[in-house]
Amino acid sequence: MEWLRTQWRALRMFLRDVDDEDTFTVLLVPDSPAQPLDRYQLRAGKLRKIVARATVGVVALCFVVVLLMVLVLQRGNPVSLRKENSLLALQVAEHRTALDVVSNEIDRVRDFEESVRALTLQDHSMRDFGVTALDIDGPVTEEDRGPDDGIEPTEKADLLVARANAAEARLAELAGYLQDRSSVLRSYPSLLPVEGWITSGFGFRLNPWSGSRKLHAGLDVAAPHGTPVIAPADGFVTLSSYGSGYGNEILVDHGYGLVTRYAHLSQRLVRVGDHVLRGQLIGKVGSTGHSTGPHLHYEVIRDGVRVNPRSYILP
Repeated sequence: MEWLRTQWRALRMFLRDVDDEDTFTVLLVPDSPAQPLDRYQLRAGKLRKIVARATVGVVALCFVVVLLMVLVLQRGNPVSLRKENSLLALQVAEHRTALDVVSNEIDRVRDFEESVRALTLQDHSMRDFGVTALDIDGPVTEEDRGPDDGIEPTEKADLLVARANAAEARLAELAGYLQDRSSVLRSYPSLLPVEGWITSGFGFRLNPWSGSRKLHAGLDVAAPHGTPVIAPADGFVTLSSYGSGYGNEILVDHGYGLVTRYAHLSQRLVRVGDHVLRGQLIGKVGSTGHSTGPHLHYEVIRDGVRVNPRSYILP
């Protein structure tokens, strides 16, 4: 650098001492001796202009270089970088917090799903009705939940989307199962169809008409004449007629192999083909047919076999 300064001072002093009309000759010697010399003549004034322009160019170039260095240093300023890093860290923390909230909500939904599954599997009241278990995928395991701590927010977001989709699919299956189960429950004869006193249960007894021991295939419920008789479950009326033994009787088909009979009625209030709902009035207590007094003879027939109605009446 000092050598450049010395040469620059010498050039300035030389140009200052010479006259503008002085001429300088520049010789360019070629590599081959056979080629002629190239001569260039410059006046001192023109040489001063060339040097001045070159000086301005160098100064401008130095200014641009210095400006670029300042910009680079400012961009690489540790304080500025620390601020940017702090801002980015805050944004990442906010994203992680939001993802944690979503993860907790998914876990809450899964816990609720497991509770519903447990309730459906622990309910034994429907087993005699052909419903014994939840016929869909098993409950959620810890592997399904998956470890989601210590991973990048983007990866965690993808994981949460997959978990949410899986939970949605399981809940859709569970909803379908519960809808089917609701249909089964509506068809389950869980109510005693008349308010009264059970005077004769299901089993063998002495027939009041013949005096012989015979299976009594239903329940006799004593009640005042005209007491309402209701359908214990949804179904369709398949018989509504009068017979010598049962007197006025009604048969209701509830589906799933279950049929109920109501005998000795004083009135039949439904006809064959009617769709009846649980709790709907279908007849009234009487003493028609082979009867010793006002009562309802109630039977439950499963797959063509008469069974004990008490097994279906819920407390």
